[in-house]
Amino acid sequence: MTSAAPPAIGDIVYLKSILANLHIYAVITDPNTPNQFAITAEYYGDDGALTAPAIVGPKGDAGDPMFALRFINDPTVTKPSDLPTDLTNTEADIGKYYILDTLDTNNNVIGTTAYIWYGTQYRQMMMGTQGPPGPYPVITPTCTLIPPNQVSYVDVSGTIADPTFAFYLAAPQGPQGLGGYDPRLSTTFPLQGQSLVYNGKLAANGVDPLYEPTSLNDLIPMPYSVPESAFISQFGITATRQTVCTFAVPQQPFTWKPWVEGHMHVYGVEVSSNPLQVGCEVRLGDANTGPVVAFGWGDMFGAINLMPHFSSSSSPSTALTPNNALAKVVANHTGTSGTLYVNIVNTGLAAAFDYNNTDSQLAVTVLPIPPTPPPGS
Repeated sequence: MTSAAPPAIGDIVYLKSILANLHIYAVITDPNTPNQFAITAEYYGDDGALTAPAIVGPKGDAGDPMFALRFINDPTVTKPSDLPTDLTNTEADIGKYYILDTLDTNNNVIGTTAYIWYGTQYRQMMMGTQGPPGPYPVITPTCTLIPPNQVSYVDVSGTIADPTFAFYLAAPQGPQGLGGYDPRLSTTFPLQGQSLVYNGKLAANGVDPLYEPTSLNDLIPMPYSVPESAFISQFGITATRQTVCTFAVPQQPFTWKPWVEGHMHVYGVEVSSNPLQVGCEVRLGDANTGPVVAFGWGDMFGAINLMPHFSSSSSPSTALTPNNALAKVVANHTGTSGTLYVNIVNTGLAAAFDYNNTDSQLAVTVLPIPPTPPPGS
């Protein structure tokens, strides 16, 4: 075997290339008169060359002879665990090597490795030189929830450079939540200052309530006054009641109960043994059978002050509560269910009365209440 002639002084010897495409050269220099210049580098585009002085010393001692490498092309050996384990520390086996793919954690080939038998073990040596980084894909992910009793999976489509990963996830689900705002069941879009209010409808399970945006102005008490022009002056004799004023409370967007106060003058002469038993009552819904919501007793001067009143001698336990049915008017009522009737009444025998509407007045406050009694009420 003949060896190449040693490089002469001034020769440029190629050494290696690196990832940046930088090519490195050494200029052989006489050790007695070395070049007096620094390392130089030149680039053209993305390719470059680096040149450095190299001093060649005297020839060294001969090294130990190296065993010959022998490539073994065995198609059954595809991974390190397939390498034979019965090789010996003899000239017949030393130097045998196998070239296997190097894989990453996702089983992608990222290089090749030579497994060389050194007599007692394999040594691994990377084959070739590492190349520049390759292109990376632009991944577009999407996510779709599927029923929790199914199996999650990923559907990959598109190209290698521009793939789409569609994740179908069988995410665990918690218990059914309470009803909420469903824009499909509302006729208006939420506005600033509105609040969520039960709209009288139920969710798909038929149990949980649904809510929709409602103006807070629709949930506060509404005041009304009934002027004296609404009262009708009358004179006569009555043994029961005589209606002198009717007031239809406007429709309200909520369920409500009336709170009535007022005053009037009724002059009468009682013909029974109990004088001055002429008074005034306010009934709701019907002038004769509707529930009494206010009452006033006349004095010797004919003055009657109306105040909220709900019981009677025939029903002394009747009382108003927020949740009972007494004097309750549903939201957006129709007919006369929200009409108030002011009656002059006689609690004794027949009486002659003289009513003049001067200075008569009624004050009505509409009090919002729950449309249905809350649990436990």
